[in-house]
Amino acid sequence: MFRPTLKNKLLAVKPALAAGVLASVAAGVDAGLPKPTYVFIDASNIIYGCRQSGWRMDFVKLYSYLTKRFAAKRIIYYAGADQANAKQQEFYNLLRKIGYELVVKPVKIYSGRNGEITKKANVDVDLTFEAMLYFGEYDRAVFFTGDGDFYRLIAHCKANKGRVWVFGNAQRTAKELKVLTGHQFGNLDNLRNILSFIKTKETDTTIVSVSRFME
Repeated sequence: MFRPTLKNKLLAVKPALAAGVLASVAAGVDAGLPKPTYVFIDASNIIYGCRQSGWRMDFVKLYSYLTKRFAAKRIIYYAGADQANAKQQEFYNLLRKIGYELVVKPVKIYSGRNGEITKKANVDVDLTFEAMLYFGEYDRAVFFTGDGDFYRLIAHCKANKGRVWVFGNAQRTAKELKVLTGHQFGNLDNLRNILSFIKTKETDTTIVSVSRFME
């Protein structure tokens, strides 16, 4: 008895549709699986934004949130690095152990007119460059920043990607970014209850180590 195969059934309906579906099956593509999501974190903007709002980000919780809610494939953390700051270097090593990918740039020291010292590392170019470098690898993007300098990058992603989210502290986020992303802008202060660092007596050595750097 003749039993039509999937190919025969599809070809009988619509050749073009059949070709597309068969190609997906052959490639092992499951339409039900989440599409690749990359996360780009402008570290200083987020850290200081949370502190200004009176709380500190727990990066263990953040990593868990991003991998569970967005099925994030890569979470890239952009920050300045002070080689003389041993505490900072150890914190960065712990972030790597959690699963973050770090892109760090040496901080530069600036002297003000009144003799005040400022340390700064501008990683905006690095974040923008890599978001474009990996552009063909992801279909959804999550940006953690409030910096309006990223407007053109995020607008380009929004026009060409499946979904784009921006997370930042509302009071420190450029108005144009909030208008651009609309309901896909997330105010980090609204996530304070699930992402804030709470000092506890943990037995897990990794959590204990991370907590020491959140002081």
